[in-house]
Amino acid sequence: MEFRVLLDWLAVGIVVILGIVVIVRALRRAAAQPTGMKLVDQELPHQPLETRVLPAAARDRYSQTWAAVQPRFADDPEVALRETDRLIQNLMRECGYPTGDFGRVSEIVTTEQIDVLENYRAAHRITVKGETTMLEPPEIDRAVAAFRAVFDALIAMDGIGT
Repeated sequence: MEFRVLLDWLAVGIVVILGIVVIVRALRRAAAQPTGMKLVDQELPHQPLETRVLPAAARDRYSQTWAAVQPRFADDPEVALRETDRLIQNLMRECGYPTGDFGRVSEIVTTEQIDVLENYRAAHRITVKGETTMLEPPEIDRAVAAFRAVFDALIAMDGIGT
């Protein structure tokens, strides 16, 4: 029994030491960076986020795909959530929205664009959480509602104010 406890403590010690090594390396790299270095975002002029209106054929295609995914929420909501996330990512890309690096999004966005981006981020965050843990029904409902808001905004987008 004592040997088992000793092994457990040894394992904890190794993990702590590895964590310290990672932190020290990161600090050394940060200290080695030239102080005159600027973030890329600070150097680039901010330009408006230019979005595009979907052609009618693309709207129909996305609407049909959306309708096909919705019934899956009854049987396997987490899989349906991931499918919806991929659908919304493709839709956003086609409309000119970023889906990855939100830190590089321009500061000059319309209220509608901010709503789309915030709803997507909220729903995507829940979807990613669902890949490692079981989601509660209210979380799934929030994600679906946020994805729905993004979908409705992009499908209804008519070029006015975009």
